[in-house]
Amino acid sequence: MKSKGLRLFRGILLLAVLPICVTACVIRARVPTVEIGLGEVWVDEGHHQPLHDYYYYPDVGVYLDPVPRLYFWLDGGRWISGPRLPGHIVIHGGRERFRSDADRPYIVHERVVERHRVERDRHERERQEGERQARERPGRPMEGRERERETHRR
Repeated sequence: MKSKGLRLFRGILLLAVLPICVTACVIRARVPTVEIGLGEVWVDEGHHQPLHDYYYYPDVGVYLDPVPRLYFWLDGGRWISGPRLPGHIVIHGGRERFRSDADRPYIVHERVVERHRVERDRHERERQEGERQARERPGRPMEGRERERETHRR
């Protein structure tokens, strides 16, 4: 009788303790964040992750970690890093500064590319809207080709 009661007690104890042990052992995957601009990024329910500053060169798809001066580039489907870029990659055009808690910038590559595309499209829409408003404004100064056309008419 004692052994049956002991087994029942152990079973109840196991059922009570097992869910606690299982939930304590769950590991959540942390998704790196990307922040374009300044400020702090908070992730994982209040645990602050250190941020790394990077530069992204969208024309060639290259990243620079400025502190160790380390470049990251895609070569044959693999990300390579080094203190200098290979000769066939020449940086031209602008760069975009961003911050991320990822310790390697290419981990967040898809989000950086998407964010760059969104920002580029927004700037283009703003530029076009500004040009449209300038054309519609009465008494505005003539610009470029319009000035040339007016000069040729006289």
